[in-house]
Amino acid sequence: MIAKSAGFVALVAASIMWFTRSRYYLRPYPDRLRVIQEGDSLIDNGIYDEAQWHENGTIWRALEMMNEVRAPYFHRHLSKGGKKPSKGRYLDVGCGGGLLTEEMASTYGYNITGIDISEASLQQARQHGRDIPNLHYQVGSVYDIPFPDNSFDGVIISDVLEHLLDLQGALNEIYRVLKPGGVLVFDTISRTVWSYTTVWMITQEILNIMPPNAHDWRLFITPDELKLALSNAAFSTDSNDGAEWAGLALRSPVKGVVALLWSGFRDPLALFSHGFVEDMSDFSAQYCGVAMKPV
Repeated sequence: MIAKSAGFVALVAASIMWFTRSRYYLRPYPDRLRVIQEGDSLIDNGIYDEAQWHENGTIWRALEMMNEVRAPYFHRHLSKGGKKPSKGRYLDVGCGGGLLTEEMASTYGYNITGIDISEASLQQARQHGRDIPNLHYQVGSVYDIPFPDNSFDGVIISDVLEHLLDLQGALNEIYRVLKPGGVLVFDTISRTVWSYTTVWMITQEILNIMPPNAHDWRLFITPDELKLALSNAAFSTDSNDGAEWAGLALRSPVKGVVALLWSGFRDPLALFSHGFVEDMSDFSAQYCGVAMKPV
């Protein structure tokens, strides 16, 4: 009995030692708002040069499913006060293959420009949206947005903030190009035990639903951290100004898991097959938000 107990303890100790030396043992950065050196993160933002954004059956379809909730949320806040999407100028930062940019242009009529550092992604975006006259693309970085001060009525930054090594610098730059009274809308992922387990460990590392190093859990951003960074950039996040934030959750997570298991893990999109919903009480993983540049 003693020998069995000792063997169990040794196994646990060895497992803990292995885990603490592996890539899975991630400790949060001391200050998420400080600039993080490229070599200090697992993130690989170069994977988007290889992404096939508009092919059926790829993980990128999950982003379109999320857009069914995100796009109405963004439109609701960008159009407050009777703003007409076709009358203003709007920017989508880190647009990738243009999935959301095109949705905002075609469904809601936004006069919108998407920028991204990946020319390969932009080529796909231009080709897919070539017949939409109010949709434009150009190469550009969130750290050096290629437009003058006070250029845009609204800015979207979706699925991008959790990839940034200089979060504060990016928000400062977005503030610069927004007009006074302009609106920033975004979605990102909170750094929690739940997001570590579900978004990073299970979805990315174990099931490989997402490409390797698509995310680094340490770069995820809690709502409190993001509100502080926005405040540092002089944005207003006062709910009295209409800054209503919302969680973004799977509509039926249990049914999604069952569908994934039923497919024998051959169809990763089955996990998201029941879609997403806004959840005002759950900020444990994905969440959307809004901030304003004061007049």
